[in-house]
Amino acid sequence: MANKLIWTDEDKFFITTFNKRLYDDYAHKFLQTYAETNQTIKMICYVEEDYQYPNYKGITYVNILNEMPSLVSFLERHKDKVWTDDSDFLQNAVRFSYKVFAQYHASQLAGQLGKKFMWLDADNIFIKQIPDNFMDTFIPDDKFITFYGRDHYTECGVIGFNCKDKDSKSFFDLYLSHYTEDKIFNMVNKTDCHALDNTRNIIKPKERNKADGHGGHIIARDKEINPYIDHKKGKRKYKDNSPEWVRQTNEGR
Repeated sequence: MANKLIWTDEDKFFITTFNKRLYDDYAHKFLQTYAETNQTIKMICYVEEDYQYPNYKGITYVNILNEMPSLVSFLERHKDKVWTDDSDFLQNAVRFSYKVFAQYHASQLAGQLGKKFMWLDADNIFIKQIPDNFMDTFIPDDKFITFYGRDHYTECGVIGFNCKDKDSKSFFDLYLSHYTEDKIFNMVNKTDCHALDNTRNIIKPKERNKADGHGGHIIARDKEINPYIDHKKGKRKYKDNSPEWVRQTNEGR
């Protein structure tokens, strides 16, 4: 059962989204490692079912379908465009839409309370406890967004948002309109990454772009976040660790 969101005075939080199928497949490791590494930054997990997910300290489950009726409308309009495999994933607007609706909902909460939050894909695992002040440097006060830019499209496995920033509302309103107004289907590629990049290009917010000049698995190469998480995206999620994370970790010793 998704539990009621109760806010405290903390000024930062994590979010992710998954459903029961993805929980069974890999997101259980995300939750398990969050608990095992004694994370102190709170987490909101946006879910789709009233399923009894683990009651880990610091984690709140929110039913995104209940909280975002505009997502339900989007899914109904495009129920003929749903598939769950990786075939032609760049066209899979429905599959990746949940992330944007979750981020929008979190931005409304964060904006009301002057908070920062980080999006983490649920195929990340936690390596060790992330310091409470990590977001203060990962998302500086003078930036709205921290992201991993690449030449073709942004890696959206980890994104930081500063909802204290003046661009927050206009950014998230435009970001969500790719789905509520079906603009995503007018784009050549249709993932959340492309919606994010299009929004960035229009709003031009103050950014911290952690691009390193190379493509591929950029998050695993980032020395700032590498000690704390391993983004096991794609087929990597079925390995103990992503090879790129292992290589970067060994080179840093």
